[in-house]
Amino acid sequence: MKRVEVFQFSTWSRTPVFLRRMTDEFLDFIVGSVRANHPFLPLLRELFGQIRPVRSVTVEEALGGGGPAHIGRELRTLQSEEFHWIMRDGFRDDERARFLNDLAGGGLDWSGAAPAPEKPSLGVMINSFHRFSGEESLRRLRELAERHDGLLIGEGNNKSLRQVIGMTLIVPLFILLTSPFIKPFRWSRLFWTYVIPALPFLIVWDGVAALFRLHTPEQLLELARRTGRHDYRWRAGKLPNNRGGFIIYLLGSRR
Repeated sequence: MKRVEVFQFSTWSRTPVFLRRMTDEFLDFIVGSVRANHPFLPLLRELFGQIRPVRSVTVEEALGGGGPAHIGRELRTLQSEEFHWIMRDGFRDDERARFLNDLAGGGLDWSGAAPAPEKPSLGVMINSFHRFSGEESLRRLRELAERHDGLLIGEGNNKSLRQVIGMTLIVPLFILLTSPFIKPFRWSRLFWTYVIPALPFLIVWDGVAALFRLHTPEQLLELARRTGRHDYRWRAGKLPNNRGGFIIYLLGSRR
């Protein structure tokens, strides 16, 4: 399936904060329910083994979908030494930052600053790289390679007709069935789900758009080649996501 940069509400500056937050809360519920980020643990374990000891991990675009916060407790077991965990995002949402901090077991740095990370360091983007246009993707990848000693770019889905059908038929039903049980409970979530169904529309639209915007492993490797970082080892591919599909990843580490 060719990559198409379909519009997403989650990256639109005019999307109300409360709708963006409730969209992310639904994604948290899904990711936590199906352990969607756990397939990335072997890749992170590999990076921690190559770059030891890791002193800092910077998560880019950290608010959307929670990123590695869902596997924060497991991530801390990958090495005995402590590391500085920096969370960065272009949007600011203090309430959501507190939720993700609790989810990860505390210790997340949401200062918003972009200091030179303690070395050796890792840069991580999970379920967010598809949001960028072609040239912006290249710029962000170059920045990650420049700032860090290793990096992981991961997407929890792969582009396929099966995924598109699931997103358009199954996800809306799942939203209707689970909205009252998503934490924290909000009357506003029920209103925007059942009275004015803006929330299901936003979630399904952005989910389908994300599938069309995904890079294939071959496209990720081509972006890596275009960074000009010959001091990096690059690998891209797919791994089972434990839900009948695959995750897509790009792994990079300094030689």
